[in-house]
Amino acid sequence: MQREFQAGEGSFVLRLRSDLQWDRQAFGNLVSAMQACCREHESTQVLDRWMAEGFWYTQWFVRSWVDHPNFPRTYTQDYYQKACTRLDDLAQWFFSGINPYEGESGLDPIE
Repeated sequence: MQREFQAGEGSFVLRLRSDLQWDRQAFGNLVSAMQACCREHESTQVLDRWMAEGFWYTQWFVRSWVDHPNFPRTYTQDYYQKACTRLDDLAQWFFSGINPYEGESGLDPIE
């Protein structure tokens, strides 16, 4: 996850920022890593700064790029909205420790 948050080689954030390309596979990997981190740290009282910065940055950065009128959209606006909402939910979960998907078997895929 640290590689993703630091826009390392092949990361979703790097592809989005540098190539203006939404890599669906890389986004799925990012979301999975963020979800696992949330589960692991639900009851943690003190969070590592790099993780907090990563959740915060990813949440606003992705939305700001896909909301830009010149962003090349491969998918529907609804898809991007759901993807950004997923990042919002994961950030809320990470910072509050409260799983918004509690009782659900998992996160629904973003279509």
